[in-house]
Amino acid sequence: MMKPTEKLIEEVKKALQHNNPYYKLIDLFKTYGYFLPKRWYL
Repeated sequence: MMKPTEKLIEEVKKALQHNNPYYKLIDLFKTYGYFLPKRWYL
């Protein structure tokens, strides 16, 4: 199972607190890429 790094978690938290989170998250996706799992565990 893959786990995000602490740096990524902090950057996502900062992006979500920004006054325009959509564009900050897009920048994060450009930097880190996208991850689409084939299976979901609930």
